[in-house]
Amino acid sequence: EHLEASEVLTKLNVWKSQTLQTGLPGWLLNQSFRDSLKTALLGGGEQWSVYKELPKDKHSPDIESLDSYANKRWESILHFMVERKHRETDVISNETKNVLLHANLIRLDDPNGIPDITANGFQFLLMNISSQVFYFLLKYLDTIQSKGLDLAEALIFLFQLSFLSLGKDYSTEGMTDSSLLVLQNLREFGLVYQRKRKDGRFYPTRLAINLVSGLKGTSLHTKKSGFIIVETNYRVYAYTESTIQIALLAIFTEMQYRFPKFVLGVITRESCRQAFKCGITAKQIVNYLDYSTEGMTDSSLLVLQNLREFGLVYQRKRKDGRFYPTRLAINLVSGLKGTSLHTKKSGFIIVETNYRVYAYTESTIQIALLAIFTEMQYRFPKFVLGVITRESCRQAFKCGITAKQIVNYLVMHSHPQLHHQNPIIPGTV
Repeated sequence: EHLEASEVLTKLNVWKSQTLQTGLPGWLLNQSFRDSLKTALLGGGEQWSVYKELPKDKHSPDIESLDSYANKRWESILHFMVERKHRETDVISNETKNVLLHANLIRLDDPNGIPDITANGFQFLLMNISSQVFYFLLKYLDTIQSKGLDLAEALIFLFQLSFLSLGKDYSTEGMTDSSLLVLQNLREFGLVYQRKRKDGRFYPTRLAINLVSGLKGTSLHTKKSGFIIVETNYRVYAYTESTIQIALLAIFTEMQYRFPKFVLGVITRESCRQAFKCGITAKQIVNYLDYSTEGMTDSSLLVLQNLREFGLVYQRKRKDGRFYPTRLAINLVSGLKGTSLHTKKSGFIIVETNYRVYAYTESTIQIALLAIFTEMQYRFPKFVLGVITRESCRQAFKCGITAKQIVNYLVMHSHPQLHHQNPIIPGTV
């Protein structure tokens, strides 16, 4: 590692190798670098214009507000990449779109200008925020000179930003037109906050300050992205509040149910085909699922030799340009696709023809009732999954509970959108 670092510093002309008077090998610092290092360590030199004294800002944001702003701006870029129906809050500038296109993170094949994520974009979304920002800015710097801006000046500005203090305001007076334009671009990316351009001040966010610090894990304090459980019947259970994670799943699964903090999707032939058309590979999908299931115990996780084979078979067929029926049957999931559901505290129940019972509820009493006649598979906050089995029904009957009572209970607590069906509970159940 020492030799590799020395070689890099030599290539950067930070120093050059030179034999010492004693005959031993050594290095001689570049004079310009030596002078700048001395100034940085001991002080002196010209003060950067941003340090100019400013009057107190009555609209000064606190650190929490800066983090929220940076997170919102950055997530709007990520949402733009993965969601085909964009929200008003996800509107991004043409500059940002051009960087995404230049980096090959999205492509615009749709005649309506709706972006499709690429394989590079899918991989990009799996990075942590610090790595995403660093990669994105490298691609942004690639485009600097084509707009007539000074690349060296932009680089200096970015490095200087990382030495500023979070929560403190800095002056824009004395900045060149080129630097001011870069500042506005960074504002769009969430690296700096500026209430109004005419204010003559800006606040660096955590994204900018951590940019070259090399401190991993010091990125924004974001909500936990959650985790995923995948079963051998290609069902994907995602317990997450992140709309980006949900949108990622929707790229290669067909969404069946969506609850607050929980979604259920199924990996199908068609959903994989759509993902492959975007250039996303089976290996990327499997790696994403592996990454998102880390930390789960073996007892609560069924991972998926069948799923791996299923994906790789599709991949081989994709290469020869033909598609054939798979040798594995995919269980069909009944109705209510993509429905956003809001419930009372007692919640509701959905029963499927394969005897699975999905209960969205906060009530421990409801969960305990279900446990009388089902075998519980997974339990999350506000959501449980059970299966009606021969043994679970036998145990309920031993307690004097009748089949009619169980069916009436399931009907009474079924989701309102099922009430128009006849029967409400599948006949097999």
